[in-house]
Amino acid sequence: ERLAAGDAASASRALMEWTLYDADKGADEIDQLVEHFLRKDYRNPVGDAPGQSSKFSLLKCLDLYHSKELNSLVKRIVIRPHSIKR
Repeated sequence: ERLAAGDAASASRALMEWTLYDADKGADEIDQLVEHFLRKDYRNPVGDAPGQSSKFSLLKCLDLYHSKELNSLVKRIVIRPHSIKR
């Protein structure tokens, strides 16, 4: 879990450097959209193991990535949405 968190942080920093977006209006809207997806109540249909409570954060992030909401936000705040520098 610690390795995944470190990898996610590195990916986030790289995307911030590679993607040209309107930081003045984008940052707050991005945070709000992420929080919206993380607040979603996902449940394990077969139940959690005793003493375990799943948050499904990765699944929520994947759903966010493929969402119409994110696509719409990208079109509004990313300056050249089909171009990133690496």
